Amino acid sequence: MNDPKPTAHQQALARQRAQLIMQVRSGLLNAQEAARQLRISRKTYYKWERRALAAMVEALGNREHGRPPLRVDPEKEALQRQSQELQAQLQVMEQTVRIRQWLEQPDKKKNEVAEMMVTTLTRLKRQVPWPYQRLCQSLALPYASFRRWKHRLEGGQPALFKPGPKKMAPLNLEELHVHLCRLKHGRQRSRGIGRLYRHYQGQISRRDLQALTETVRREFTQQRQAELRRITWHVPGLVWSLDDTQLVRLASHKLHLHQVQDLASRYKFTPWVGERARGETVALRLEQLFLRHGPPLVLKRDNGSNLNHQAVDEVLTRYLVIPLNSPPHYPPYNGGMECALRELKTPLVEKILARAPITESQVQVWAEVLAHELNHRSRGCLDGQVACEVFQDAKPAMKAYTLRKRRETFDWINELTMTLIKVLAVHTQRQAETARRLAVETWLQRNGVITITQNKKVLPVFLEQFAHN
Repeated sequence: MNDPKPTAHQQALARQRAQLIMQVRSGLLNAQEAARQLRISRKTYYKWERRALAAMVEALGNREHGRPPLRVDPEKEALQRQSQELQAQLQVMEQTVRIRQWLEQPDKKKNEVAEMMVTTLTRLKRQVPWPYQRLCQSLALPYASFRRWKHRLEGGQPALFKPGPKKMAPLNLEELHVHLCRLKHGRQRSRGIGRLYRHYQGQISRRDLQALTETVRREFTQQRQAELRRITWHVPGLVWSLDDTQLVRLASHKLHLHQVQDLASRYKFTPWVGERARGETVALRLEQLFLRHGPPLVLKRDNGSNLNHQAVDEVLTRYLVIPLNSPPHYPPYNGGMECALRELKTPLVEKILARAPITESQVQVWAEVLAHELNHRSRGCLDGQVACEVFQDAKPAMKAYTLRKRRETFDWINELTMTLIKVLAVHTQRQAETARRLAVETWLQRNGVITITQNKKVLPVFLEQFAHN
């Protein structure tokens, strides 16, 4: 109910009180004089003053432009929505009756029926505020069928296709083979196969094209593997590898695995588990291993900043150890290191995830036990021997690499490196590192430390699909 409209006398009294309050606020009167003129107490005056100021703030507040919004009547709104719903149902019922009458005609084909259904539902969608799914339900039409018909009609195709296999045009296998060979084949996918199918979709099914693509991709993969060089390390104790990897992510930090291994014997030194080792820590651990087992002649490492730290280089220089950096994405160098890490990492990660939460000390114990088991496991690459025996038996032979022989080796490699830099016209740091790596590899080959062969186990795939009589 609305409040009654104030009379003229009430408005005059309110105006007089407002004038007195403004005079008090401006300092022309004091509160006691204003209360006397209004014939009220000072306490009542202050109440009136607070109410007047609050009403003034509310009246002068920011409001939207235009007329004030009308009050919403919930009952009226509900009746309007109900009326709109009934009108929509009436329109849908009228269209349903019209469709049934149209379907009763015997000369109507299925494609015409599907096209009429799509047209009717599209027109109803503009008239009725219902989603397509509800409209299809009201007409007893599956929503998936409507979407399929609508998509085909928009693409200029008939809404329904004849059942059975499609008629295929003759396929030119030689041309298809050329196009398949031009695709960019990865290990599991081939880029551009979708575009190629759209070109040949009238001549071959998607399933057959996928089978041919997998065959060609397998052929390319095995051909790449056949062209790879394989490095075999023959002298135990002469070449070590140094690498680290991330195990898992704990709540506070990441847990890393740091490992050093002899490449020829597969002997794994005691691994280290913890946060990512800094360069100083790596240098200290290497020096401890050199003092205990004797320094190798070559240390193979990747390009991590902690493994190429100045402190690490100083230790290698002090013990006359040749650093050999592995180029990125080069399996002949990185494959052995990655396989050695995987032998430790995979079982450790499974054990950590199965028994979480755990501490670093627990993982360290697990890593040491696992390395001990691997060092005492017979390996086919060692003719059934164990890594520990092969590495320990080779220690006496390492005494032949005295400081004098190490310096001679350094001088020979440095001289060959300078020759390669001049011959190859090296201009960048990366090219200089390649020349250094080639010089070290040449010395290792000439002295029987390594042999480099191509993979002879891989044979090409014979493509029966593209064979001709």
